[in-house]
Amino acid sequence: MIGARGILLGVGSLAIVAGSYWLAYSDAGRPADEAPDAAPDSASSPRAASDPKLREACRQRGNELAETFPPGTPVLVRPPFVLAGDVGRERLDRLHRELVVPVSRALHTCYFDRRPSEPVTILVFAGERTYQEAARRLDGRARAWYSGYYQRDGRRIMVNLASGEGTLAHELTHALAHVDCSGLPQWFDEGLASLHEACRFSDDGLKLVGHPNWRFSYLAGPLREGRLPTVNTLMALGEIRGEGEAVVYAQARYFCLYLQHRGLLTHFYRKLKGTVARDPTGRAALRDLLHADSLDGVDRDFRRWLQRQPQR
Repeated sequence: MIGARGILLGVGSLAIVAGSYWLAYSDAGRPADEAPDAAPDSASSPRAASDPKLREACRQRGNELAETFPPGTPVLVRPPFVLAGDVGRERLDRLHRELVVPVSRALHTCYFDRRPSEPVTILVFAGERTYQEAARRLDGRARAWYSGYYQRDGRRIMVNLASGEGTLAHELTHALAHVDCSGLPQWFDEGLASLHEACRFSDDGLKLVGHPNWRFSYLAGPLREGRLPTVNTLMALGEIRGEGEAVVYAQARYFCLYLQHRGLLTHFYRKLKGTVARDPTGRAALRDLLHADSLDGVDRDFRRWLQRQPQR
């Protein structure tokens, strides 16, 4: 369940054929619902609420959605976000207020400096059928194998809410990370996003604190049998998707959790952002942060820490 102190459960163009059946008819048809100009909580930052150019771009995006989706599809304009989906207006508004806004605020508090200057579209679906149909129509995917994804070119998040609302936090991390630092190594991009599939807010509500989740099941065997790649190997990977990706995703997530446990995750991100142009793996940033000549000691400590993690 979501909320300011809750646990988050938890992964082109807008050319949608008018009259398509994949969004449910929830309310009477009407234009995109736009937050009042002066509403301070209508966005993740005061800038988004007051930037006329961004507000107009979001309004236009909302009108596009309202015109091309079936009548009655709720569309909410909440700069810098535009939300739509088949979940009903009330739930869509709650997702914005109780997940998108506080998660965005926490991510900018901990990591990101730059904020979106163009609309970020969030499309959410109540179940597998409408999600898969949307992925096919929007992105030509015969099947979307993940429960959510971020379409970088279109700045669009797609989420199947049947997998849990933590999937939205995962994809929102991708969207905001790509605004702040577009060249993040894939292992860290996915590791940080996956960290927020299962997390809570700190007591002051300003930070996200990850906790162990189901991905550990992919690490237990390789860790026990001595087959888990080293931290150095993980960070050297250019492409992490494909055969064996479940282990890599899990290791990337748990390495971010380990850095968080040591109080280093925010510092690592900021160091990485400053060095990624000359070292796209992040290894130099980690060595600089730890004042280490190699990552061998980090790898040994990470493995000892992993062995103490609860089985999931």
